[in-house]
Amino acid sequence: MQAYINLYLDSLTSDASKIAVAKNLRAALKRTAHAAAAASKESVLEFEWHTLTIEDYSDLRTALVEEGKSASYINTVLTIVRKTLNWALVSDSITETAYEKIKQVIKSVKSNAKNQAKQAAGNDEVDLSWLEGQIDNLSNLTAENALGALPVATVNRVVSSIGHLKNSSLRNRAIFLCMSQAGLRREEVANLRLQDIRFAKGGHKDSFIAVLGKGAKCRDVPMSDELYKALMSWARLVLMTGNKSRTAPFFRKINIVDKVLDSGLSNTGVYNVIRKAGESANVAGLHPHALRHYFATRLLLNGRDVFEVARLLGHANVDTTRRYDDRDFNALQDAIAAL
Repeated sequence: MQAYINLYLDSLTSDASKIAVAKNLRAALKRTAHAAAAASKESVLEFEWHTLTIEDYSDLRTALVEEGKSASYINTVLTIVRKTLNWALVSDSITETAYEKIKQVIKSVKSNAKNQAKQAAGNDEVDLSWLEGQIDNLSNLTAENALGALPVATVNRVVSSIGHLKNSSLRNRAIFLCMSQAGLRREEVANLRLQDIRFAKGGHKDSFIAVLGKGAKCRDVPMSDELYKALMSWARLVLMTGNKSRTAPFFRKINIVDKVLDSGLSNTGVYNVIRKAGESANVAGLHPHALRHYFATRLLLNGRDVFEVARLLGHANVDTTRRYDDRDFNALQDAIAAL
């Protein structure tokens, strides 16, 4: 098995998600010049996806569209291919330039109704077995959404494993909660300054984080009680260092003897905090963006409006926020049952 595909599968939390990855990668490979390598699940997982050319990926997308596949099916296949290549990028098997070019070639489709109509024109009569077979399209959509979802129990297990006795534990806990309970990007966490942490005397209710996001856009993100306590505990340690000006970095490096330093943590440092926290709790492949997805999904599951979630995430367009929606079909069924 390719090392980066192994990392991808290890990052998933259910066997169903892993099966969906293999199934959709096989469907993708069958539509390239390397279809012979799609003979089995094993050969698909061993295939060197990073060696395919931009033309190969373009042909894959074109084939899916011209076959009249539904937009949800096409996007599921392409999403899994993109995520596979993202892990190839993390593993240094592909350059960032090549990855970005391929991403543009296999971007999602908005609709494929025109080609679906062409395919259906030759045989538009259906029976009950055909209608029942359409559940396959739903299964693909559900599998795609399940890939990004982190269970609450998993997140809680990671938080518990971080602990709170060491200085590094207090820092790492605060960083983790900034992502899972406030939805901050890793660069936003790394760029936080002391002046950005706004504690209210009355506790968490009126406290917030002043975040400078993409495009130099500012947003205020309220603190949960748990996040408030974690940030307060870490802030007390920071204020004992020699660098406590308003513009001093909030999250700091910590040396081998657990001493909090004056210098700030880098983007890579934040990434490693999350990765190592996941490894300690046996959650392989955990990364910052998964926690941001978790934050958005939990808000949506709790009935928050997508526009509110977009504001908290710092999205200018709610269509971007909708891609963070990892609620599965069971949640939609529950919504209908509550009518």
